[in-house]
Amino acid sequence: MVDGMMTYSSGQSKGMPVIHLGPVAISPNIDDFADLFKIYGQRMAEQALLLNK
Repeated sequence: MVDGMMTYSSGQSKGMPVIHLGPVAISPNIDDFADLFKIYGQRMAEQALLLNK
């Protein structure tokens, strides 16, 4: 973490999957985690929109 950095975690408030500080791929096949990364990106974008109102 660095000074001025924003960290966003939806935790359990958005339901499954629970993502804490960002998604992690734990398999050599990154495609196995594509949906997780897409969900995280969508949640981060929604939060960014709320901050820019």
